[in-house]
Amino acid sequence: MLTVLKKFLATDIPTPKRVEILKTRQGIDVFLVEEKGLLWRMDDQIYPTLLVPLLYENRMPRIFVDEGAVPHILNGADVMRPGIVDMVNDFEEGDVVCIYEEKYRKPIAVGIALFSSDNMRKMSRGKVVKNIHHLKDKLWNFILQYSRLK
Repeated sequence: MLTVLKKFLATDIPTPKRVEILKTRQGIDVFLVEEKGLLWRMDDQIYPTLLVPLLYENRMPRIFVDEGAVPHILNGADVMRPGIVDMVNDFEEGDVVCIYEEKYRKPIAVGIALFSSDNMRKMSRGKVVKNIHHLKDKLWNFILQYSRLK
């Protein structure tokens, strides 16, 4: 689990003294690392929560979307190619990416790339990122409820 977390972070973090696993009724496990919900597991895959890009310098590829896409993504919609204004760091199909809003450059969602960054740049339309976690979703609310943010 710590290896997975280090894969997403740009800097090393000390080995945590405390890691807890919270199991939800929906079959999702949330990993509290030092009382912060940083990772979650679904279908044997571990993903970062939005606390990772909010709290730490990270190395996740970034996709920036325009203001028109933001409300749709915050309602759980997947990312469509016309809404993307910029991409930072190359990625492959199936990689975890972080979706940022363009205006304030803040993270709003975590997704799975449906195409590589090279292929995505060549596209002009279509669904390109599967939205798996976003601000205000049930997972976000669960994480906020159980995380100790100072």
